[in-house]
Amino acid sequence: MSGAIDRAAVSVRAVSKAYGGVPAVDGISFELAPGSFVALVGPSGCGKSSLLEIMAGIRGADRGEVVVGGRRVDRPIRSVGVMFQEDTTLPWRTVYRNVAFPLEASRRDRHEIAAKVEAALRMVDLWEHRTMHPAALSGGMRQRVSLARVLATDPSVLLLDEPFGALDEQLRLRLGLEVQRICREQGRTAVLITHSIQEAVLLADRVLVLSGRPATVVQDLEVPLPDHRSADQLGDPRVAQVVAKVWASLAY
Repeated sequence: MSGAIDRAAVSVRAVSKAYGGVPAVDGISFELAPGSFVALVGPSGCGKSSLLEIMAGIRGADRGEVVVGGRRVDRPIRSVGVMFQEDTTLPWRTVYRNVAFPLEASRRDRHEIAAKVEAALRMVDLWEHRTMHPAALSGGMRQRVSLARVLATDPSVLLLDEPFGALDEQLRLRLGLEVQRICREQGRTAVLITHSIQEAVLLADRVLVLSGRPATVVQDLEVPLPDHRSADQLGDPRVAQVVAKVWASLAY
C-alpha cells in the first residue's frame, strides 16, 4: 500500500455497481484527505446516492472497494456517519432522546451519552430545545437534530446526501455553512451530494463532477477559497469561475 493511500481518510477504488444488469456506477476512484470537504455533483439519477451508500457500507459494490481509515467498508461502521434529506427524527422522543438514540443502541455508558448529547446539541445550537418533541420544531430545526444525532456518534467521516435539500435556499445555505464550520473545527472529512452547483463550490475544497449514468468522474476541481466560508463569497469571482467549469463539465 502506498504512502499516499496510507494518508487518505477515504479511498474509493474502481467502484462499480449495476442494478438488474444496468450499470449505475462505473469504475469510480478518488481519495479524500483527512479533514477535507468534497462535493459530488451530477445529473439527476446518475448514481450519486448509490455511490454514497456504497461508501457508507449500506450497499455493496459489484467491483472495487472503499477503504476508510485503513479499513475496508463492507457494512456500516462507527467511524462513518450518514445524513439523508428525509426527516429521520423519532416523533415520540424529545430532541435530547433523539440524539441519544444511537448511543443507547450501542450500549454506551450513561455518563458518556449525556456528555456527547450535550456537546452535539450545543454544536448545532439546540441545547435550549432539548426537551421539545420534533412536532414542535421547524423543518430546519429537525434537520439540525438529525445532524446532532450523527455528530454525537463522533464519526471521522460524514456523508451528506442532500441533507437540507427540502429547505428554502436561504436556510439551506446557512445550515450548509454551519456543517462546513463544524467539520473544519473538528477535522472531520465530509462528502456532500448536492444539486446546487453554487452550494457545492461555496462549501467544498473539491468538487467531483459525475457523468450521466453510469456515473464516472469527469472532472475533479479544486476550489481556491480560504477555509472559512460565508454567503458573501457567492459574489467572489473565484466562485463564478469554478461554477462555470462545473457547468462545462456537466455538458460533457
